[in-house]
Amino acid sequence: SASSVARHQHGTEPALGRTQAIRYDEFQVRTPLVVRQAELGYPARSQVGVGAHDMGLLANLPVADWTVLVRPHQVQYRVLGVDQAFALEWWLTQLALPAVGIYALLLACRTRIVVAALAGLAVACTPALQWWTATGLGTAIGYLALAGAVALRATRARTPGARIGLGALAGWVGACGALVLYLPWVLPTALVVGALA
Repeated sequence: SASSVARHQHGTEPALGRTQAIRYDEFQVRTPLVVRQAELGYPARSQVGVGAHDMGLLANLPVADWTVLVRPHQVQYRVLGVDQAFALEWWLTQLALPAVGIYALLLACRTRIVVAALAGLAVACTPALQWWTATGLGTAIGYLALAGAVALRATRARTPGARIGLGALAGWVGACGALVLYLPWVLPTALVVGALA
């Protein structure tokens, strides 16, 4: 049984096998913290567990400060209710960002449109990305792949102004991906994107 229900509801033992613990940080930790952030007005620092913590660094939580500039996938928390914002963040980080990022990178590498689209969807639907539903993996892949695509476009731009503008855009999008701050996701993604670029 892959169910963890029996751990939380006594008398619901599985017919076969044993119960499993919840394996998702998203459901155990991040979801309650996002709701807490919304209730408190998205503070940048807060008392959680032992001591005060930077809430933007703790599980990539939404905060109401300048860091929204490098976390555009969390802007909706300032405009929508927490339910809709949380759902939109999931769709952005689990599907849209990685799919569009890989698609754009492969197009910039001059891959055929169909191959780029299928590869983007394949990456977005990989078991690793869908199993680990915290926001870091999808944002790292999406933003860093987009940064690589924009950097490649910058090298092919005809005017110095376009090169500078696209280079600055690539730097900003790369910062959005690097500031996920979870090195087991950021470093391999940056190495793969760098090799492709």
